[in-house]
Amino acid sequence: MSTAAGAGASPSGKAADFESAMRRFESFRPNHLLTQTPEVMPVPVMFIPIAPGISFDPREIEESFIRASGPGGQNVNKVSSAVQVRLDLRRSGTLPEGLRARAELLGGRRVTGDGVLVITAQQHRSQDRNRQDAQDRIVALLREAAVLPVFRRDTKPTKASRRRRVEAKVQRGEVKRLRGAPVRDS
Repeated sequence: MSTAAGAGASPSGKAADFESAMRRFESFRPNHLLTQTPEVMPVPVMFIPIAPGISFDPREIEESFIRASGPGGQNVNKVSSAVQVRLDLRRSGTLPEGLRARAELLGGRRVTGDGVLVITAQQHRSQDRNRQDAQDRIVALLREAAVLPVFRRDTKPTKASRRRRVEAKVQRGEVKRLRGAPVRDS
């Protein structure tokens, strides 16, 4: 065994070769990169537009992946491709109060007693497509809740419309009376 590889090196000399290659690499690196710590750039949050003036923070959605039910062969027992998303409507900071209340009513059975909207998406084989499907369904529900309902004002029927209604009923009654069996004179 030769001592040219250096003291404490492995018998094959690969560790020493690796160390010398790293020293060579670092010698070409600019010094300002060695002394500064990398700055972490904040990731911009893309708010999802719901309606004019209303946007939704997607960080309020909690995701969990579960195994999909139904057919799928052996793969269905190994892969958690279904996604279950939860949105706490009562504690949402980005949604207005009226929209949250309407979304809770529109959610029906999908909303728990605590006001958490739970949507499960398992239609697709891919986890990403199921995640997108669930997010699209939440956004669709929120957009439906953003539309203010048009309240109908109760009005009374006019005197002429009441008269026309009674005349139509009398005329229809006369038609039905004439459908009966003829009356025989004895």
